Amino acid sequence: MKQFSRANHYVPQFYLKNWATPDNKVWNYRLLVSNINVPIWAKGYLRSTAVQDSLYIRLDGDKEADDFETWLCQDVETPAEKSLSKAITDEILSKQDWNNLVRLLAAQFARTPARLGKQLLFYNKILPNIVKDTMKSVALRLEEYVRTGVMPKAEIDSRYQPVNKYTPMRVSIAQSTEGNNALLKLDMIIGRGLWLAEVHRVTTTLVNVLKQHKWHILKAAPGVNWCVSDDPVICLNYYGPNHYDFDGGFGRAGVEIIFPLSPKHIMFTHVGEAADMTHHQHDPVFSFLVQKFTIEHAFRYIYALNPWKQIINCRPRVVSEKQFSAEQHMWRHWNDEQIHAERALYLSESTDH
Repeated sequence: MKQFSRANHYVPQFYLKNWATPDNKVWNYRLLVSNINVPIWAKGYLRSTAVQDSLYIRLDGDKEADDFETWLCQDVETPAEKSLSKAITDEILSKQDWNNLVRLLAAQFARTPARLGKQLLFYNKILPNIVKDTMKSVALRLEEYVRTGVMPKAEIDSRYQPVNKYTPMRVSIAQSTEGNNALLKLDMIIGRGLWLAEVHRVTTTLVNVLKQHKWHILKAAPGVNWCVSDDPVICLNYYGPNHYDFDGGFGRAGVEIIFPLSPKHIMFTHVGEAADMTHHQHDPVFSFLVQKFTIEHAFRYIYALNPWKQIINCRPRVVSEKQFSAEQHMWRHWNDEQIHAERALYLSESTDH
């Protein structure tokens, strides 16, 4: 019988293993700590890092389900594991290998707590207006159907995809107190379910944009061991040495996408650029910049093959008991709050009928 998977690794262990020591441990530098006495570098088992309890758990009917974790493992991680091994041992990659690696990259871009936080802020900013406009459009179509008996064709904005089974939402129609009018209502939870739907969409649909790019496996300069972070996929808008950001899109011309694969290898593309990128191979300046961007893009952890003291100068950690405790408290209650909200939504749906 399959064991329920509650310890959800948002950076796969087989991927992070490329930075591990022979004892299956990895050096990590925490970017948020409770006090100054926390060691700068700590060594921990792969199974105990880049993992969050119930991160991908959802409500299926009246029970908790771990099918999202299962889907990630079977459809994304397992196919990519062998392809990743070939990439970092300098073997020739087949078209299927490239597809496997691109899909791993897409999932890794979307599935982290760092991305979760950004997406929730985004949803809270834009969703109310999107839902409002959508419901107005639906109401107009229903009115036309009542008047003519013909349902007009929906105009779907290509920027937004239909919801899937992971999205906790309900649509209801109630009698209005004003004449024969009806009230059309949509309830949606801005939380885990909506984010899981987005991870699924990125990995199954938006990934097709990534497959159109020209990808390269590039190696580090001699003496350089690249680190990696808990938010490893970087979509870089680079305008100059002190003028860049990490807000690039998958299909936006000029964006450079960087995905570390090992201390010596990265997966790289320059969107819209079909030229050979091997001039970056073994380039000390390029290697330095990859390291710099990886460190700056990290969310809560940086991982390295070996600890190095200079890290604290490159990216000082935040020392705050208050912030550290608040984040720990949030994660302790994360699953209960999400499940409670979804149960309340579906319970209200059942009582309406």
